[in-house]
Amino acid sequence: NLPMTTLPPVRPPAKAGRKGKHSQRTLLDATDLPAPGFVQAFCASQQLSQAIAAERHCNANGQAAYLKKKQQQLAYVEEAHKREQPPLEAIAAPEILRGELRRDAVFHHGAAGVPAPLTGAAALDICDLRGGGVPMVKVGNEAFVCREKRLENQKNFLASRKVRHDAALEEFQRAVDVLSEECQQEVEGATTRVKKDLEEKVVESNAILEPLEPPPLPERPEGEEPLVLDETTLLDELHDLPLDGTIDPAKAKAVAAENAALKALRALGERTEGEVRGILKAVEASTLTRKKRIESFAGAEGELARIDQLRKSKMEELLKSLVEALTAAAHVVHGEAERLVEEKALSFDQVLLDNRKAMHQLEAKLTVQALEDNKEYKVRWHKGLLLWKQQRHRHSMAVVMRRIRSNEFRQPDSLIEAVGRVRDHQAYVLNQRKELMDELFCIPQQR
Repeated sequence: NLPMTTLPPVRPPAKAGRKGKHSQRTLLDATDLPAPGFVQAFCASQQLSQAIAAERHCNANGQAAYLKKKQQQLAYVEEAHKREQPPLEAIAAPEILRGELRRDAVFHHGAAGVPAPLTGAAALDICDLRGGGVPMVKVGNEAFVCREKRLENQKNFLASRKVRHDAALEEFQRAVDVLSEECQQEVEGATTRVKKDLEEKVVESNAILEPLEPPPLPERPEGEEPLVLDETTLLDELHDLPLDGTIDPAKAKAVAAENAALKALRALGERTEGEVRGILKAVEASTLTRKKRIESFAGAEGELARIDQLRKSKMEELLKSLVEALTAAAHVVHGEAERLVEEKALSFDQVLLDNRKAMHQLEAKLTVQALEDNKEYKVRWHKGLLLWKQQRHRHSMAVVMRRIRSNEFRQPDSLIEAVGRVRDHQAYVLNQRKELMDELFCIPQQR
């Protein structure tokens, strides 16, 4: 028996077309594979259409921007055409001269309304207008005196402009000097306040460390026995000598100083370790407050920075007023006025830069000084800690020795009774706890 193979179905015959000349048939069935060229043709056409669409999309924004820019340029040109233009200099100069001649002809004339004849130097020949294609204008009806008067008026007018210009500059300089004095006074006041605060912080730190630094014991004169600080005499009462003249005043003062030093040593020995550690924390807190005060004085947002900011705002107002005054005086052209104002602004900017530099240097110096003082305070505290350990040991030994010498150990009946009561109470509490534990363990367990 041979295996049977499955054959594809037989295609039906193609139908005859119109008039039987052409036949229509299916190129591909569902089970047939398309040719590679056929698929590549479809993919190429799709890729081409996508590329053309992307190119159109990219060029659309550029074309719109170009059209918009072109419309703006056309609008600017149209606005420039519509703008009112000043008259030409060749036309304006003769018109100004004619107006002046008409005024002179009205107010200055000869007898019976006839203009006085002018000869020689009295005739005015306007030859300055020859340049630039302007026709020469000759005037002969202006007297020499009138011309001199007009020139004198013109000179006075120009001098008044110069006076106004100089007055504006002088007023600006006076205002700047007043502003500088005000800022100087504010800086001096802020410096005085911060100096006072820093000195108070130094005094406060020294006062905090004072308990750890008792005064030294004065040296005894020759012939007297040196003072020995042992445990048996450390807690003895100290009595100062009277200063009523019965005893040598120098000896009384020496005894008083010695007693004061001994009292300070006793007070240091009576302090606990927590109190000594607390002194270091207090010193650190004082140093931190000092740093904050320095930052509030010379920091980026401190008092000096606020003063400079105030000076800057007022200086801007003064410069605006100077520009308005120079423009109103019209003694110099706008370019020269701008240069004058720019020189004033540059000098003021240099002052601000120098102030800011000095402010940073001052902040750095004050901060370094505060850190150096803090290091010194820590060294002093460490020395005080060592002295406290020594005095604490002596104080503890002195307390023990005094208790030993007292009646506390010679007649200990009260102590024996107290210890017996404590022992009975402890036994009572122990029995109660044992009964409670026995009761707990006797409870049957539920299964």
